[in-house]
Amino acid sequence: MHDDKLVTVCITTYNRKEMLNQAVKSVLAQTYPHFELIIVDDCSADGTKEYVHANLLSKDRRIRYIRHEVNKGLAAARNTAIFNGKGTYFAFVDDDDRWGKEYLEEFVSVARQYDSQWCFCCGCVCEDVLGQTIFRKYAALEGKLFDYCKEGLTPPVASQFYYRDTLVEAGGYNENVRSGVDHDLWLTLAFRGVSLKSVDKYLSQPSDPMDVGRVKMTNSYQKRMQGIEKSLNIWREAIVSHYGEDYYHKFYRAYSIREKKKFFRLNMMRFNFIQAFQLYRDIKQYLSGGEILKSAMISIFLFLNISIKRTKYYINQPGFAPFLK
Repeated sequence: MHDDKLVTVCITTYNRKEMLNQAVKSVLAQTYPHFELIIVDDCSADGTKEYVHANLLSKDRRIRYIRHEVNKGLAAARNTAIFNGKGTYFAFVDDDDRWGKEYLEEFVSVARQYDSQWCFCCGCVCEDVLGQTIFRKYAALEGKLFDYCKEGLTPPVASQFYYRDTLVEAGGYNENVRSGVDHDLWLTLAFRGVSLKSVDKYLSQPSDPMDVGRVKMTNSYQKRMQGIEKSLNIWREAIVSHYGEDYYHKFYRAYSIREKKKFFRLNMMRFNFIQAFQLYRDIKQYLSGGEILKSAMISIFLFLNISIKRTKYYINQPGFAPFLK
């Protein structure tokens, strides 16, 4: 029997022990004290195990450490926390992301007003490569996840909250999916009739996905696109069954376009102009003049080492709705 106040918090990590401490600190700093923190090490080879035992486990009795003896991927790592957790609720923060101090308190307060047929998300705040503070949030959402997924809504990074039983009953994450893990979960829950409620606050601090100084799987174009291709094929049967064949083709195109646009911007920031031009030729009909100009200006500013210390506000529903038409 689980504790009806407890939140199972998951941090997955793989060969990034230098980032782990800050993620752990952001969890331990929560104003809501009723949580267990499960660090899942997906078979790191950089001394993560030794680092955790020497530096983290003694920080707080609420920390648990589970190591995979073989690398299984993000979905399997989160499942390890879900199925070994004891909490009523489940939340995760990746090792390179952070939470605001009231993240858990705000989500628990909202979740208590709903039942396990609901899941939750919030806005986030981060600093981009030029030093601008960007606020991203959802418009007010309260309804069937099925409808929001059909509209092209996608899960926000480091900004999700669930009843753990909801995930257990759904079988957890699909461990065959390596790219689009969060989206896969939302599709699974959507087809099970789960609803979505957004919290109108900026509670998380994800790393900038376009950080030019960080090597991540999502920054590897070939790997990312191959992974997305595999996921799209895995999703095909369920999407066609629920939304129809025509929608699936639009979904396939929209997902691919969104990823290619990300890598166009990333290549511009890294001054890989040949690769950027190759992507531009493929997606030019989906790039506005403003987007091209902005990418070019960012490249120039980065080359000249110029930061723009200016706060910028975004009201944003992450997704690919514009490309579904």
